[in-house]
Amino acid sequence: MKKLLLALSLLILASCQVTKENGVKATNSNGFVSSGGVLSSVQCAQSTTVTNAQGIIYEATAVNYAAGDATGSFEDRVKALLSASILPQNIGSISGQQSASTGMRFSGKIILDTNGNVLSSKSKITISVYDSIWLSDYAINTGARGIDLSFDPTRAGHSITGQFNQQTGVGTLLLKDSYGEIRFEGKFDAQNFSGIVKFQNLVSVVGAVTKGTVGDFSIPRCAITQ
Repeated sequence: MKKLLLALSLLILASCQVTKENGVKATNSNGFVSSGGVLSSVQCAQSTTVTNAQGIIYEATAVNYAAGDATGSFEDRVKALLSASILPQNIGSISGQQSASTGMRFSGKIILDTNGNVLSSKSKITISVYDSIWLSDYAINTGARGIDLSFDPTRAGHSITGQFNQQTGVGTLLLKDSYGEIRFEGKFDAQNFSGIVKFQNLVSVVGAVTKGTVGDFSIPRCAITQ
C-alpha cells in the first residue's frame, strides 16, 4: 500500500511539473489567457453568447465639455457627430433615454488577443441612429433602416484599434474612417462593456468641424465579444 501511495504521489508531482515547465495556459473561446484578471474571468461560449443584442448609447449622467466640444442636448450632440455627412435639418428628433423608441444603438464584435489588444481584421462595429423620421417610416415599412455608421477594417480607410488591461478590463476602442473617429472609453466587467462615447470629425457639411462627447454606453459583454 505504501508503495502504491508513493507511486501515485510521484505521478501527480510529475504531471504538475510538466504543466509548469511547458508554461501551458488555458484559453477561452475568445483567445483570452485564463491566468486571472477581468478579461479572462468570463468565457463567452457559443451556447451562452447573447445573440442579436444591441448596445445602447444614451444621455450621460454628466458631460465634461472641453474647449471646442459640441454642446447642447443629447440630440444636438448626435446631430453634431452626424454633421460629417448629413445636414442636421435632415435628421429627426432623437431621444437620449434608454427605453425610448428613438435613440442610438450599436452592435458587432470585438476580438482581443491574449494581451488585450483589439484584432482589427476580425472586429466589426455598426452604430445606428434611429430618429423620428425612421420611426415614422418604420410604422408603414418594417424594412426601414436607421442611419448606420459602419466600421469594417476590410474596407479602405477603415480601422478598429484599441487595448484593454487584462486585469482591470479598462481600455479604449477606437473606430476610424474618412469622416473621423469615434472612441469608446470604458471597461469590461463580468457582465457588460460600458463607459462613454466621444467623437472627432474630420469633415463637415455645415462648415465647422465638430468634436465632443455623445453620451454613455453599455452592452452585454457576451454580445460584443462573441
